[in-house]
Amino acid sequence: MSQKTSFPRLVLLMKKLLVLALVMFVSVAQAKFIDEAEFPSWSEEAIEVVYNADIMTGFGDGSFRPKQNLNRAEAVTLLLRAKQMQDEAFNGVSKFPDVPGNAWFAKAVTVAENNGWLTGKIDGKFHPADNLNRAEFAALIDRAFQIEAIDDAPLPFDDVAENHWFYEPIKKSFDRELLRNARNKYFRPEQAVSRAEAAWVFAQILSKPGINGEAAEKDYNGLIHLGTRRVAVKPKDFNVNKQGVDAVLKKELLLTAEPVEENKTIVRGDEEWTVLGSIRMDNTLDDKAELTSLNLRMRFEEDGVGPEENFEARLHGVRGYEKIIKVAPGGDSLMPGLGIEILPGVQEVFWVSYRPLQDRSYFPTEGKASVVLNAADGLYFEPFTEQNTSRGADVRPVPMGYGDRLVGEFEFLLNADQ
Repeated sequence: MSQKTSFPRLVLLMKKLLVLALVMFVSVAQAKFIDEAEFPSWSEEAIEVVYNADIMTGFGDGSFRPKQNLNRAEAVTLLLRAKQMQDEAFNGVSKFPDVPGNAWFAKAVTVAENNGWLTGKIDGKFHPADNLNRAEFAALIDRAFQIEAIDDAPLPFDDVAENHWFYEPIKKSFDRELLRNARNKYFRPEQAVSRAEAAWVFAQILSKPGINGEAAEKDYNGLIHLGTRRVAVKPKDFNVNKQGVDAVLKKELLLTAEPVEENKTIVRGDEEWTVLGSIRMDNTLDDKAELTSLNLRMRFEEDGVGPEENFEARLHGVRGYEKIIKVAPGGDSLMPGLGIEILPGVQEVFWVSYRPLQDRSYFPTEGKASVVLNAADGLYFEPFTEQNTSRGADVRPVPMGYGDRLVGEFEFLLNADQ
């Protein structure tokens, strides 16, 4: 009797185990990125496209990190995948002294330089860990895909003049619809490219046979819903345990901006300074460096707001340092003669504040604006010793490096009642 009743129970148990196994298989096969909730809505389908094309497949911990900035080494690696050139010959030798043959990005960089996509920076190095900005990304895409402009119509962006070196690459991307928010007033060439933005651009390239070299009948527009993503069964593109990019220490004066917080407000008639953010200065040189000038740029998102020159900018920090300058027409705050000395291996932090001028008129319109770190210059001195801190005879322009450039954002109001 017990044997008869145990057999159905065994069958039932086997059925339950089979259902459980199927559920586990489906769960693994349809696993999503662990940070999918952070995807900007405009990037969701693009991330799906580049994932299925094995161009961007995520990190080893199961995340995609859409807001993380793309560095130069990562960008070239992704470009090689988009061009399907992973099998190109690699001799292990790069012309860039900061690209060792055993680096994870060495092959991608070498193939790219052999094909004329890379020129390096003014110091002859590649700087693999540097963030890639939007102008550099457009130039890289232009060289790799040999894009052609459609017409001679000027670009609509106020911050991309025809005499800028990046005008032509951006014009080609604009004509070929490879730019998000192409109707915006500003392009923001100095802004770092996020992984979500890179995914969007590569997805656009894949959907355009005339750019990517695919046959015209190949259609990448049939996008798969996010629920069918098979993250867990494919390799990850950047293993955080093998990259070592952050360990690439460059000899430079590195400037990195960081907003204080979101939703800052500046009100007309208010005499108080509003702190928008800070600029961290890291001297990774072996010698003393001096920041001699700094250029901040204010930009309103719409016409008829501001105008930009009706403000003052203030840089203040350690040991009571303070520099105040009026914002020039066009939004620039050029601060010359700073004389900020930073010892080797030392980090200094300075704050950036803005306030509206009391004796100026404004357009009767509220609006949002941003302030970015546009450019900087400096000097460094050799030799430097603890006994002799004076300027030596060997004075050179300091190699400048830039991290994030967004200093802060704010909303401009006409008066305190609004």
